[in-house]
Amino acid sequence: MMKYCFRWIVGQLVKLNTFDKGTTDEHSKRNEILSTRVYIISSIIILSVLTLITSLQSNLNTITMKNPTEDEYNKLQLKNFDHFQCPCAQISNTYNEFVTIIPEYHEICSSDFLSENWINYLFYENTSYYFQLDFRHSASSRFQLLRTLCQLAQQSITDYLNEYYSYEFITNELLSSNVFHLQIDSFLDLFQQTFPSSFQNLLKLIRQTTISNGIFSAIDTSLAYAIHPSNITRIYMDSIYYYEIDLQGKFFDCYCNNKTTCEMPEGIYSNLDRYDYPGSAWINDVNVKAQTTAINATFFIDGMIVGCKPIESLMRSTLECLYDRICLNRIGKFINYTSISIESFQTLNQSKVIRNETIETLTNKLFVENWIIDKSYSKYFHSCQPSFCQYTVEQKQSFVRILATLISLYGGLRIALSLIIPAIVKFFRRKKAPQYRPSNGIVLFFNI
Repeated sequence: MMKYCFRWIVGQLVKLNTFDKGTTDEHSKRNEILSTRVYIISSIIILSVLTLITSLQSNLNTITMKNPTEDEYNKLQLKNFDHFQCPCAQISNTYNEFVTIIPEYHEICSSDFLSENWINYLFYENTSYYFQLDFRHSASSRFQLLRTLCQLAQQSITDYLNEYYSYEFITNELLSSNVFHLQIDSFLDLFQQTFPSSFQNLLKLIRQTTISNGIFSAIDTSLAYAIHPSNITRIYMDSIYYYEIDLQGKFFDCYCNNKTTCEMPEGIYSNLDRYDYPGSAWINDVNVKAQTTAINATFFIDGMIVGCKPIESLMRSTLECLYDRICLNRIGKFINYTSISIESFQTLNQSKVIRNETIETLTNKLFVENWIIDKSYSKYFHSCQPSFCQYTVEQKQSFVRILATLISLYGGLRIALSLIIPAIVKFFRRKKAPQYRPSNGIVLFFNI
């Protein structure tokens, strides 16, 4: 039965004629059948190609999400949609809304050694009696100056932070988390590179002005006012000479070169009970206690340096002794003009910083050891306040759409093929005219 049905179907297809015009001419009848076959095959091929092309095509659909949350935005961001954008309702925001910068200062700025108690411990009303290279000669004023530098550095940083916080962070569209952090990091790098320079320039100006104009204090170590003991009316400014420098063939100055030196070690000179006047020798006057040629330091204090000016002495010194209880206790034995015990002052924490950093190095960094930076993308997201997010997605054609497209195309395709295919088949299968052979041997051909 199946074999019979198959043969019947094949037979029907072989005889199928969709262009039947009821002609009795066999040649025309054959053309109609061939045209039908070409028409069916062509329709199948063309519709298959159109189906393939239509199915491969895709549509770009724009999708809008209103009032997205941060989690929803992050999920959309991970999908890398085309033309993904979320316009900010608030395009301008100050940095302090989502960035917090907290400097961690060197512990010296909050230590006991900048307290009023420590400065009072070192203070002595007759401090000029001590030799210029004696720690006790300038200790109190030195730590007052260091405290002032710490306060100025902290105030400068506060002012700069307030200025930078007020800057506007302008974004028309919501930035992704990665882009946000990159821009904030760039802003912070610029902040950290630019703000110390003004403080450094100010400090440099003060130091240069102090040296160039010859400004000096009661604890100056290069020049001092002198009153001759034999004649109190003789008041003049005298240079301070140091026996150690004389032996080297140099003299003490603010600028170092082959003939000068600009720093000397500081220590305790306990063998010199009272040092009234500057200089290694006072014009050989036996009434003046100024002879230091045979006086050596009882001990030198680690990291403490004497410069030509008080500020230079501070800048060239380090804090090494303040980390060492033994060093502090040795100093305490020679400070007998106060009831305060040196044991009451806590040493610096040795594990935190480099001990041999100079005060100048710390000052150039504004005494900042570390920056604690809090960058909140969530705060930025809320300050941007995106009212909607919009993106495009590429969608493949659905079966219904493909079918509708083919149906719409088939009507025009059927008409076109119905006109073209019969004409092409008829052209290639033109009917030949019968041949006649005349008696004179001439063959005539007639085309009908």
